[in-house]
Parts: sequence; C-alpha cells; structure tokens
Amino acid sequence: MRPKTPAYVARRGDSFLFRRRPLVHPALARRGLNTRRHVVVALRTRDAREAARRAARVGVLFEAGSRMALSVEEMEALLRMAIRATASLPDLPPAARVEAEAAIDAEARRAIAGLPNRLGDPAFLDAFGWSEEPAAEDVAEQLRFSIGGHFEAYDDAIRRGESPVPAMEALRARIEGTPRAPERQAKEAARPPRNDQRAAAREGKSRTVRAALRPGDPDGWVAFAGRYIDRRLAGFLCEAPEEAADPAVGERFRGASLGNYQAAVRLWADAMENRPTPDYTPQDAREFLALLARVPAGHGKGRPVPVREAIALADEQERRAMVEIEASGASPGAIEVAKEKARTPRLKLATIERYRGNLTQVFAWAVASGLRPENPFAGVGMSRKAKAAKRAAELGPARRGWTPAELRALFAVRPEDPALFWAPRIAAGTGMRMEEVLSLRGEDFRDAGDGGWLVAVRQSKTEAGRRDIPLHSTLVAAGLVALASRCGDGRLFPELPRDRRRGRLSAQFTKLFGRHRKRLRLTARGLDFHGFRATANAAMETGGASLTRRQAILGHASAALADSAYLRDGPDWRGRREAVESIPLRDWFGLEPEGGAA
Repeated sequence: MRPKTPAYVARRGDSFLFRRRPLVHPALARRGLNTRRHVVVALRTRDAREAARRAARVGVLFEAGSRMALSVEEMEALLRMAIRATASLPDLPPAARVEAEAAIDAEARRAIAGLPNRLGDPAFLDAFGWSEEPAAEDVAEQLRFSIGGHFEAYDDAIRRGESPVPAMEALRARIEGTPRAPERQAKEAARPPRNDQRAAAREGKSRTVRAALRPGDPDGWVAFAGRYIDRRLAGFLCEAPEEAADPAVGERFRGASLGNYQAAVRLWADAMENRPTPDYTPQDAREFLALLARVPAGHGKGRPVPVREAIALADEQERRAMVEIEASGASPGAIEVAKEKARTPRLKLATIERYRGNLTQVFAWAVASGLRPENPFAGVGMSRKAKAAKRAAELGPARRGWTPAELRALFAVRPEDPALFWAPRIAAGTGMRMEEVLSLRGEDFRDAGDGGWLVAVRQSKTEAGRRDIPLHSTLVAAGLVALASRCGDGRLFPELPRDRRRGRLSAQFTKLFGRHRKRLRLTARGLDFHGFRATANAAMETGGASLTRRQAILGHASAALADSAYLRDGPDWRGRREAVESIPLRDWFGLEPEGGAA
C-alpha cells in the first residue's frame, strides 16, 4: 500500500510535485477570488517520504516568498534552485545531510529577505545555477543585480508609493537570465526547439521582460518623468530646451496639476513597465488608453494593487454578479436594474483624457530635449464613436442642483463648526467653488461703494476665476461681514488643515460636509457641494440675469467680458448686483420675506 501523501504534494506517476497556491490580499480571499495560479515544482524524487521531507522544506521557503509578494514565476524559479541543489547533494550521513540542506535553505531565505549573498562561494553559486568560477566583472555584475538588490528596489518603490511591478519584473528577468552551468548550456544548445513559433514568441516575451528597468534607474521612464515634474515644480514650462523659470508657474502647477501628473506617471509605469523612455511606441499608447477605459474608478485610493490585477478582479466581480443576477429568477425589469447597479464603475472619459494630456506633455518634453524623435501620443486617442459609447455608459446620477426643500433642511441646522455653517451659505449666495470659499480671508470682503459689499476671489483654478462678486444682502445681515472684520488678514476658517500632498483645503472639508449631509439624511445621488453653483446659476437665470453676467459671477471665461466685466462703476456691475440679489437666500435660510412680520 502506498503511503499517504501530505498536503501540497501531488503524485504524478512515480514522481512527486510540490503544488500550492500563493496567498492573496484578504480583500480577494473574502470574496473567494484567488486569481493566481498554483506554484508547481518537481521534487525530483520517487520516494514518498523524501518527497514529504522536501515539500516541508520548500513550503517554508514558499511562505517566506509569499510574504515578500513574489510572483508565481519568481517563486517557482527560486524553489527550483533549492530543489536542484538538494537533489545534487551526494550521499551523506543523516546529520550531515540535514546540515547541508539547512545551509541551502538559509541561502534561499537570505535571497528572499535581501540579505548579502556569498557570491565568492562556489557552492552557493552552483546552487543558484551560476558559473562555478565567475570572472571578477561577472561577480560585480551579479552583486549589482543580486536578488537582494531587487527586493530593496521593491521596498523602496512601496515606500515612495510607486508601483513595485518593475522591480519584480526585473527580478524575474534576472532569475531567468542567470548564466547556466557549462554542461547545462551545452545540453540546451543541442536540444532542438519543439515549435519554432512558440520559441520565437518565448524569445520575444523574454526580451520584453528584460527591457524593464529598476525604478531608480536613471535611464528609465520613472526617473525621466520625475525629472520632468521637478522642472515643472521649479517653474519651467518644459516646452523648449532653453527656458526661464517662473516660481509662480511652479506654484500653480503644484496646486492644480501635480497630483494628476503623478497619478498618470504611476499608471503608465505600472501598466507599460518602467522601460527606457525612447523604447515606447504609439502602439503602447493605444494599448494604454484601451486599458484605462477598464480601470476601476477607485483604483489607487487604497492599498497598492497592480492595475492589470485590479482590472482582472473588477471584471471577475462583475461577471460573478451578473451570473448570480441571472440565476435569481427575478423579473426581467428587476434583472435589468440589478445589472446596472452591479456594474463596477470605471474611470470616466474626462479622467482618461486628462491622463492622456498629462502623458502627452511629458513625452513632448522628451522630444524637445532630443531623447525621442516623436511623441508616441501624437495622433493617438479614442475615436468619436468610442467616446460616445463611453459617455453613454457613464450616464447616471450626475451632479445636480439643490431643491428649495433640501436647502431649507440643510440651513435649518446650525452646526458648531464655522466652516460647515458658513461655507454652504456663501456658495449658495455667490456660486463660488469650494476651494474658493475655503480660501477666503477677512480682507477679501470690502465696501463696493454702491451701498453694498463685495467679496474678492483671489485664489481660483482659472484666470477667469479671479473676480469680484457682489455680496448678497442676506449674507451681510446674517453676520458674514462682521465675521470677516474679526478675521482681518487671516483666513475665514483658520482651523481647516491643508492636504499634505496638494495643499488643498477642500480635501478635509469634503469629508466633513459629506458626514454632515448624511446626518441630515440629504443623501440623494448626485448631490454635493458643487451643486450650490448649479443652484445659484439656475436662480439667477430665473431672475432674468443674462448669460454674460452669470459667467462673470461664476468665474467662467467669456470673450464678451472684455471691457465691462470688471468695471464696478459700470452698468454690468449693477446688473451683477441685481443678479446676485435675485437668489432667494431668505427663503432658503427660512427667514421672513423683507417687509414681513418680524
């Protein structure tokens, strides 16, 4: 009777295999979505007890590699090294054999952990498939690209918030491309290929993998894009080789565009690998844009997950949800609604176009600096039909304005936080953006000279956004001007912190306002702070305000504003004052109409 084989050991005829599936992120495991294949390694023995012994040792190395997030291919390559070294050991007494195997395992664990390896030790080099007597320059090269070095690059990428995929791909390329022993080289050279087409495909794939560079390589895309972003932060436009820096330009880039460029660079490096910048082709750009259309909308906001893995997970979740809905036995109408809700939100067309524009600018700098002959994104983009299909798929609960009933419910409650109390009221009465409202200082509120007050918007994301807005008389009566006079030259809401990455005040306030809305049960889809702009615009339009005047108040660019838009003494200023006063703030605030009972 054959002895029972232990876990992770599979019998194949008279031989044995180590077969175990790598662990995945707990979020995947909870959903039962383990998409990684099994690690399969031949144990090189026909004895069941010896196979169990070797499987136990390999299992320990497997778990160490899993903790370091090795891919299946990397894990198999490392375990084969350990098994090959064990199988090549001569007949030794049990104690000596255990000691020799422990030494092999220790070296493998050091390789996994990134500790220094003994490249001068012939036994160690032979165990890992390297030449027994390497030349001095080969040893230096092996030291530079040792397994430990690749894991250092992996850790550095995680600490910097970059994709670790290039480091892992480089490790796999190094493991697959290490020199073989002379007798194995001769054997492989004499072996005819089983299929010429398969061999050519394998050779092309190997070249693609080995083209990936370490994240810190100065010739790689990540380093080049980092230099581009550094120049933009310094105030260069990166449009010509010779430019003068303007610090104000750098500050505007930091506040408005830095996060978008960093996200685009990370996505490109993750999806298309960190290769030398001149190596990318227009085909890579087309593939990247097609990939972006499938990226989940929440990608990059939690624990780092490779973009292709995130797409596969989202596709699998969506597929399983559709199967369950179809099998539910509900009515066709209910199934249709359930399918719409079960679809995973993907990146919106506006986000895809923004990433395309960001990467076009970075590659344009590569062309201007002589690094590339052409821009791979030149002439590459989504077709009109693809854009129309994408927009149709995005149709849903878009942003909308607030109804009078929702506004009265919101303003009926007086929160203790001054920002939560005043910011929505200012936005509803002026149509200002969130960041514009939160950036206001006491000195921005001034006497307009026409019997009323104005608020000067000085920090805005556009040139047209810097404007003067007549201040609604209801806001003045509510005490806003008095609050501004107490603040002086300080911010109206000094307790609000800025976001560390982009320096925005709106990052923290968005969460505060969202929780405030939920407490008031104002949770309708499409309802947010930006809806105050739509509400103010609709109220002014109902009051008879022209498009030109509404554009001037809301901070939208218009060629018709050339002469009179910013003349507070002219008829346009009086018209804008009338337009602002047409907003029914007293009704929204729950106050009696003017002239009514006190």
